[in-house]
Amino acid sequence: KRDQRRFVTGESSVNDVFNWIDAVHGLEREKVELSTMNGAKKFVYVEENEDDDDTEGGGNDVVLLEDAGLGKMTALRVAEIVEASPEEEGGSEDVEEESEEEEE
Repeated sequence: KRDQRRFVTGESSVNDVFNWIDAVHGLEREKVELSTMNGAKKFVYVEENEDDDDTEGGGNDVVLLEDAGLGKMTALRVAEIVEASPEEEGGSEDVEEESEEEEE
């Protein structure tokens, strides 16, 4: 489903977009990846009160849309992050069988 919303680039963070997707479309923000339409930039949700000793300044990694290099008119692709289950790992044999049937 296509949908649109305006965010002020200098005031809104990438997390604001994730929160909107979570609230409006019911996709959990922790299980969603945003990317530009050409795939050059990708974003995942970052907890705002997360304290990592590895980051400079001890702050969080929340990025404003402007700092992320996103302009006033930007389209983002939304993809759900799906974890592979052990049952899906054996699926390569099925793919080979299907391709053999098509070669007739």
